[in-house]
Amino acid sequence: MKAPADRIKEIEAELHNLEARRQGLLAEMREIRSADESPELPLGKSTPGTNEEKIDLFLSLFGARRSVYPKLWINLKKGSKGYSPACSNEWVPGVCEKPRVKCSDCPNQNFPPLDHSAIFDLTQARHISNETCFTMRFRRAQARKSA
Repeated sequence: MKAPADRIKEIEAELHNLEARRQGLLAEMREIRSADESPELPLGKSTPGTNEEKIDLFLSLFGARRSVYPKLWINLKKGSKGYSPACSNEWVPGVCEKPRVKCSDCPNQNFPPLDHSAIFDLTQARHISNETCFTMRFRRAQARKSA
């Protein structure tokens, strides 16, 4: 059995080695972060300029089911909101039987694909309820410039 003083010296030496390793890792991390101040986007380009390029970036970053996508609905009278699958037949007279028939039970479901047009509409956040049209544009770049 080792003497307590010898064991303390071993622990101190091990702690010294660990601290040296820690400092080395911190220096490496700082070096990596400073070299990566402006990370390259997945498309291999700088910030996309056109709406088409922005939509391509969105689709490359967010894997999504392309056969159907959600649409926000808001009921101002009840104070509720949620998401339902987007449907090309929604509120079409003679086809859509809302609110008598729930969307999930409707025989006339027609889900549009998640394509560039749908992404553009979603990112422009044009959500229309029965009584109100909500428009909100995501302009992060302009907001940053004005800040």
